[in-house]
Amino acid sequence: KDLRLVYIDQKEWYVSWGLSKQIRDAFLTSAIISSFRDTPSQLRITNYSWYGRLLKKIWEDKRNSIDDIGVTIQEKLNEKFYEVQNISNQIFSDVASTIQETINISFKDTNISFQLTVDNKADIHKNTQIYVDDGFKSHIGDKGSGIQSAIIINLFSYYCYVFHKNTSLLIIEEPELYLHPQARRTLSEKLEDFINLRNDKENQVILITHSSEFISAGKNGNGITIVRKDDKATNANHYSFSDIDTKELQTILRNENNEMFFANKVILVEGAEKYLVPAIANHITCRSGILDEQNISVIRTGGKGDIYKYFKILHKCQIECYILADRDFFFNGLSNLLQIMQEISCEDKKNILAFAKEVDSKATRGYKDKKKIEERTTKPEQSTDAKALCDALDELDEYKSEETIQKLLSIWHYVRPKIKKKDVVGYMAETGSYSQFLEYRNILWLNNVFILEKGELEDYYTAEGRQVSGGKEEKVIHILRQVDPENSINLDYFIDLSEFQEFLQKILQ
Repeated sequence: KDLRLVYIDQKEWYVSWGLSKQIRDAFLTSAIISSFRDTPSQLRITNYSWYGRLLKKIWEDKRNSIDDIGVTIQEKLNEKFYEVQNISNQIFSDVASTIQETINISFKDTNISFQLTVDNKADIHKNTQIYVDDGFKSHIGDKGSGIQSAIIINLFSYYCYVFHKNTSLLIIEEPELYLHPQARRTLSEKLEDFINLRNDKENQVILITHSSEFISAGKNGNGITIVRKDDKATNANHYSFSDIDTKELQTILRNENNEMFFANKVILVEGAEKYLVPAIANHITCRSGILDEQNISVIRTGGKGDIYKYFKILHKCQIECYILADRDFFFNGLSNLLQIMQEISCEDKKNILAFAKEVDSKATRGYKDKKKIEERTTKPEQSTDAKALCDALDELDEYKSEETIQKLLSIWHYVRPKIKKKDVVGYMAETGSYSQFLEYRNILWLNNVFILEKGELEDYYTAEGRQVSGGKEEKVIHILRQVDPENSINLDYFIDLSEFQEFLQKILQ
């Protein structure tokens, strides 16, 4: 049929008639896959429907009827079905093999086939049905939503690549339904392949999802649209990431952290605090899972150098963000963050950075020739200091006697002062500038950046807590396992958690 385009310009109407097939085909091709991908109908053939029972009764009555040469109807049909199946396989071999290759990644040992029905009066191509054998061969409509989605997406991708030469659009709602996490990530990669299907043109994908696995689809930084509902209305806002460095964006858009785009508030931490913060929140509120109840995510950045990258994305997306960082972040990590924080005045930023730089540069203790010290302590075959230290450690490992421990400590007290060590607290105490640090720390906290006053997480452990083995994260996980059923955290492992409680109380208020 002719395509009619109608344009309205004030009070005048313009109508275009009879666009050619070539022009129509040049337009954007699109497919919309709704969240409910079942294919019900009034005449659904099952063992429980009236229509299914009717057909089954007719078939059972006729299947064993014998003709003049002693062949049953069932045997005749089996022979013809075999021939039709062979012909179907020849016709659809290319598309079947293409889809089969991709489907097997998520749905192993699953076979896809296209079958023609026997009605030759209608258009033959309209009688093609898709069957899926995942241990039980049946029509695609009888399979789960996950495999239906995968097949439809791959079919549309195949169509766009083979037949449609222009830009194509795929809109898919809730692609995660009935898919396990690994299959979701695989499907996300297939959507990425669809975007880059052709070298000269880029396809488009619009996802409506509640799953973090699909946030990384579209790694070129085109952005996301976040839909939020408040008491008054539902609002959708699009946020573009085209101005953000691609490598920074890929660092942030990791599956484990993409839940932050679904959060009302986000807490950024460097590492092991990711596990500790929720436990403390449960402890101070006496409620399990309080952060999840309030839609608050704790995101591990992996180090203070990446905190500002996450903050920049969250600020752009208008997601409320809080930062919990070690004291060292104040002296060696604030510069990039302050550049993008608009709430703090330029004068305060200038003063904070100048103070941090001065303390960091002047807080060195016992530093001599770093290169010479490294050579003497890391090459035991050339250094008597290093050899003595290694020998003492060997003895400690073997004997663990008090004499060996004292010997080790005496060597350590000789070697340690030669190595560069910063003591910012000692320097600020000597210069009377600690109060200034607290003043600047308070300015940051008013703008949701909380600096731990004592130092880092390890400085909050009791002697019992320090004895727990493992790295930073392993230690926290082990401590959290030692919990009485009535509590969310064992306070015997910590000197004082009041700072963490102050931080969380502001967020939870």
